[in-house]
Amino acid sequence: MFLYRYSWYLRGVVRTLLYGTVGLVLSFFFWRLPATAAEITLEADRTAVAADQLFQIRVWLNTEGETINTVAGNISYPTDLLNLQEIRDGNSIITFWVDRPAVQANKIFTFSGITPGGYRGPQGEILSLIFRAKKMGAPVVSFTNGTALLNDGRGSPALLKTTPLRLTIAPATGAAGAQYAIIDTNPPETFAPQIARDPNIEGNKWFVVFATQDKGAGIDHYEVGEHREKPGENSPGERAESPYILKDQTLQSFVVVKAVDKLGNQRTVILPPRATFWQRQRRYLIGILIVLFIILCGGLWSKKRRS
Repeated sequence: MFLYRYSWYLRGVVRTLLYGTVGLVLSFFFWRLPATAAEITLEADRTAVAADQLFQIRVWLNTEGETINTVAGNISYPTDLLNLQEIRDGNSIITFWVDRPAVQANKIFTFSGITPGGYRGPQGEILSLIFRAKKMGAPVVSFTNGTALLNDGRGSPALLKTTPLRLTIAPATGAAGAQYAIIDTNPPETFAPQIARDPNIEGNKWFVVFATQDKGAGIDHYEVGEHREKPGENSPGERAESPYILKDQTLQSFVVVKAVDKLGNQRTVILPPRATFWQRQRRYLIGILIVLFIILCGGLWSKKRRS
């Protein structure tokens, strides 16, 4: 009688324990599975190369169905076996480089970049690397310390998968090997620098921001010049990074921003002064008013003296 009277209660307890156990098992299982993933692939045009010959390695991103807007990491290689000749980013999916990759003396170089709006696809080129094999050996090129962020508004990290690239260097053959010269006579793509300021940047000083791409040789550097008189496209400037703090904080100067690719092709943009004509001519107007005032005072003094 007791069991019959409370059987509904016992069935509820058993059902609750059963559902709770299943829920915990499922939550643990799905918690262990990565929500998102991406893959970085290092692909060489030849995995077997002779000493003193050139070869190319491309760094690819496979987002595996996700949209990724930030990628960063290191490329490491043995400097006793490989000499990094050149880094090319002309065909990169990266739009803005936070840390632009550059050839360095050590065996590791770091890069990080952003693609506004994100990239989604199975084979997006991040970088292309030109190496020269030094001597016989079995070098390994690796992508390490990688980071990829999703374009989800929160910058959620994606799990990155990668596999080291293993190569073989045979004795020198005396053959020339593959050549990787770039033929590019086109300037960098058009761009629109912007002058702005922000309380969090250099005490609210005016600066200019700029960025563009070059699908051939890739961007080498930028130059910025400030001129009171209207300049030409070949007006001198100094090497600069974005954002560039303007020297003329009165905004009375023309600002020349020049993008130069690795073969010397240039794209120049000239921004007019932000100050109005009267603001730019203010010092001359003040001088003219002072002269007129002196003349007027002199005339009145002469008139008073004659009378």
